[in-house]
Parts: sequence; C-alpha cells; structure tokens
Amino acid sequence: MNIQSLTISYPPLRHIGSEIYTHRLNVALSAVHGVRATTHSVKNNPGFEGVRVSPFGWSETDWADLYLCHTDFAGPVLGLGRPVVGICHNTESAVLVSVHVNRFDLVVCNSDHMRETLAARDAQNYMVVHPPAPPVGEMSTGDRVTVVNLNENKVGQFWDIARALPEQRFLAVLGGYEEQIVPAEVPVNVEVIGHVPQSEMWERVWSRTRLLLAPSARESWNMTAGEALAHGIRTVSTDLPGVRENLGDTATYLDRDDLEAWVCAVTDSLRPDVYAQARAQFNHDRYTADLALFVEAVSTLGNSDSQAA
Repeated sequence: MNIQSLTISYPPLRHIGSEIYTHRLNVALSAVHGVRATTHSVKNNPGFEGVRVSPFGWSETDWADLYLCHTDFAGPVLGLGRPVVGICHNTESAVLVSVHVNRFDLVVCNSDHMRETLAARDAQNYMVVHPPAPPVGEMSTGDRVTVVNLNENKVGQFWDIARALPEQRFLAVLGGYEEQIVPAEVPVNVEVIGHVPQSEMWERVWSRTRLLLAPSARESWNMTAGEALAHGIRTVSTDLPGVRENLGDTATYLDRDDLEAWVCAVTDSLRPDVYAQARAQFNHDRYTADLALFVEAVSTLGNSDSQAA
C-alpha cells in the first residue's frame, strides 16, 4: 500500500512536536508500506531517517492508496474516495471543528485525555498512539534547572524564577520555532544556549540538568519532559491533563501564574532518580505497543479498501 503523509513542514528542516510525532508514525508504517511525506510548501527536503519527502507539495496526491494528515489540514484529501487517517496532536479549535464536521476512517489521538474529549463531541473511529518516548538512558548528575524553548507559550515566568534564586544556576535552551523571549539583561545565573539537535541533547542539556521547568500555557503532552524522564530528571509543570498522563506522579504540577510556588518547587525539588526512569520505561513500552496497534489498524483500512474496490 502507498501512503501519503501530508505535513506543514518536515524534519530535518523543522523540528516541532507535532511533526516529530507524525514522522514516527511514518517510520513505523514504512516498515510495512510505501510511505512518502509531502509538505505544504515546495522546498528541497532531503528526507529524514529513511522517510522520503516529495518536492511537489500537497498537489501530488494521485499515487496514494491512503492519506495520513493532521485533522485540521485534511481538506486537500477528504472526498478523494480513499481512506484518510487524521492525527489529533492537540485540542485547538480548528482540530475540534474538523473532527466534528468531517468523517475520517481513523482518528489518532496522542493521549487518552484527548480521545475522551473528542469522543464526547463526536462518534468517530478513535485510537490512541502516545507520543514518542525514549527508553531509559544514563542518569543525569547535573545541577542546572533547565527550560527548553523560550517562546511565549513555553517560557512562562522562567526569567522571574531565575531572578528570585540568584544562587541557583539555570540553563535556557532556545527553541527551534517561534520568537524566543530573552530579556535585554540576562541574569548572571542563567546560561542561554542555542537550539540543540536531538542527537546532542544528552551531552549539552540533560547531563547538566537536575530539574526541568515546563511553565507552558498549552501543552497536549510535552515530549521534552518525557525525554528528561529517561535520564531520571523530574519536571515542574503547569497543571495540564495531557502532561499528567505523560509524567504521572514524577512531576510537580502548579498554577502557571503562582510565582512563589514555582520558586519554592525549584528550591525543594529532588535530584534525578530511578523512579522517574521507571516512568520513562513505562512510557516507552506503552508507545512501542501503541505503534504496533497503529500499523495493524492502518493496514486493515488499506486491505478493506482494496477488497471493497
């Protein structure tokens, strides 16, 4: 079966959670089927980890037997008479409207919470594939309190937290998308580093970190926090349902605007530990099982469509 995966962009040109999630689905499917990604804009993309990226954009659709795309960008392939698998990576309004208005052959959600939210609004064929989760890695012995991605959604009150704790050393990692918020005068206890490729995160970030801060306004899962778990690193996070499903009781959950609570959490937090790593292994095993079920479900859709034809 030939599968076309429609995306806005694709690694290695852009690394963003929703596209990494889609890429991992593509990799799993490519073990069984022919998979090609097509991006919204026509750019020279060399492909990534064995997945080809078409240079012709979304206009190239005739060769596919099945389409994989985010539900809020499914318009170009709905109604072509071939199965469409819709991905829900968040519950933004465009996603909710698309799932309510359109009929997908399968809707893939990145958390149980998301599936329950969507299923309460509309009866679709839903399944959950939790986001990529690495297996347990080397335990961190770092001393930094770290934030990854300084855009408006994710940075929260990080700079005020750092100013309130001048004796604590912080690490601020620039993100790969959206405007990064860095004050004109960076506190002397904060080291700011540029965007870090995934292959260098252990050496440059996780090995130096004892605690991750995730003061996001919106977060459907937080794959970065899941990566930190693999190295025993706990997270202090805004209290969001998807993040709770990801991190369980390894994290501390706070009101985003309660600066005093965030400062206290940094002061009181534990060092990296094996309990956090146990949660990481649980997430990894769950993710691996989800992928196998996903490939089976998509393959069944293709077979059913072929038999109907």
